[in-house]
Amino acid sequence: MRQTHGAPGVPGAPGVPDATGAPAPLPPPALLDGRPVDPKELRALALTGYGHFTTLRVEGGRVRGLDLHLERLTRDGRALFGTAPDPERVRELLRRSLTLYEGTTVGEPPAVTVRVTVFDPALDIARPDAADRPAVLVTPVSY
Repeated sequence: MRQTHGAPGVPGAPGVPDATGAPAPLPPPALLDGRPVDPKELRALALTGYGHFTTLRVEGGRVRGLDLHLERLTRDGRALFGTAPDPERVRELLRRSLTLYEGTTVGEPPAVTVRVTVFDPALDIARPDAADRPAVLVTPVSY
């Protein structure tokens, strides 16, 4: 069953009725290290903004400049946390997120915008320098 809502907005946008009146499906939930994220785990990110991200467009199962996105995540992870996410792990997390889209098959991947954020969910707002266990948050942004 499709998850939808009737919010006003642009036809065809997630949850917004299209020309036929049928709401478009909502994107799947965000995944933190490959599992559904608990909103409490986003508190550190919301309160401090301490982390880094890249936003990419997936079309036909491919991302233009994916190596550059992965290089940015690696470089910035080292700068902020002294460690970087494994690029192959990030690729796997992206694949996992994309398989959650309704109607997605191996042969027909969706065209979607995805944000990959690296942050420490256990970050203490009083001591941002203590951030040392970064996690990877994959957030589908739109179809």
